[in-house]
Amino acid sequence: MPTLEAWQKVFIDLSNNNGKEFVASVHGPDYTGAAIPHELSCQACHAGPADNDFTGMAEAHQGMIVDPSRPGDVGCNATGCHDAQPFESACSSSDCHPTHAENWSSSLHANLQGEVNAVEGRCAIDLDQSGYREDFNNQCAECHATCGQCHVSRPNSAGGGFVYLEGATVSRSHLFQSKPHMTEQCTACHGTRIATDYLKQGDGIPDANVEDIHWRLRSFTCLDCHSGTELHGNGEVLDHRYEVAEMPRCEKCHSSLEPDNNFHEFHVGVEGRNLQCQICHAQPYRNCTGCHDTVDGTVYEEEFNLKIGRNDPAAFPYRQDKGYDYVLVRHVPVARNTYEHWGLIDVPNYTSKPTWLYTSPHNINKTTAQAASCGSCHDSDFYLKTVDLTTPDERTANAGIVMD
Repeated sequence: MPTLEAWQKVFIDLSNNNGKEFVASVHGPDYTGAAIPHELSCQACHAGPADNDFTGMAEAHQGMIVDPSRPGDVGCNATGCHDAQPFESACSSSDCHPTHAENWSSSLHANLQGEVNAVEGRCAIDLDQSGYREDFNNQCAECHATCGQCHVSRPNSAGGGFVYLEGATVSRSHLFQSKPHMTEQCTACHGTRIATDYLKQGDGIPDANVEDIHWRLRSFTCLDCHSGTELHGNGEVLDHRYEVAEMPRCEKCHSSLEPDNNFHEFHVGVEGRNLQCQICHAQPYRNCTGCHDTVDGTVYEEEFNLKIGRNDPAAFPYRQDKGYDYVLVRHVPVARNTYEHWGLIDVPNYTSKPTWLYTSPHNINKTTAQAASCGSCHDSDFYLKTVDLTTPDERTANAGIVMD
């Protein structure tokens, strides 16, 4: 068990972190002895019996709520330790964070509406009316996040537990963070793509790839680009992550283009050949080419490449605001048999949308293979062509975006 002095050192180090990441034990306890702005008892969030009102561990945990920020969570009721009374999120109390909690409840982080729409659209079902909601929850919905999994602990889908500070020997325990920790919380969930791209972490990444320039040269964390308003939501139910109004744009920082740059002059803002920025400035990224089944252990194939497709309004209706004519596309982990273990053998709308979808990789670099010269991109393997699509389903689904 760490000594009090060890805890104090960690928290003092946190408070002296040059303001880069504000961490405060705002709800108590504060082991440094500092004043606590909003001191709460354990029971204020976790319920359970009052302090010193029990004789052993079983009584101490009677009625305790494991995740107070998860609406309806009653903890481990199956063991007989907790009652079955659902509750509102502890964070949503009128005395706490009602606006943030209400906005979060309709955000994509909470309802996974983008995933719901993807499944319902391809399978031509309503998850609730068809009885497949439980299958979806068991396989897909574990990746949603609660307030606590961004501001107190690691996400459940990443193993849970309290956040550890780099170089520290003890966890942050119940320290409430105003900003999530990039690797312990953000990329703990968004690891397959974001951590792979941004930090160059993971298996199979091409040796030639480098970390995203914003991390390598500027040490930007997720919160330097993604605001709290974007992450919490604004109370509106959206169908897709690219519909979020507050999402970052390259132009926010790069409002002016390099002078005397023939590539920009020819490809940016020009009708008929207006390119998404990442086409020239992203590196090869992960594409999943088979079934994404985390239940029965099916292994899905993947490869790293970079593919350019047409920004077809019928295929990508959520990404027409900038008038891009061409965009990067990524193969998503879906196949005809993805939902077979649910009992969904027939997927009638499987080819109704591309299997190569609009993407915005987080592995930006100023110089890339495709931007080395005109000839390195034009009529190259970077174009998504019919010859790249090896099955009738693939050719039908992606007919509107190929660049033959």
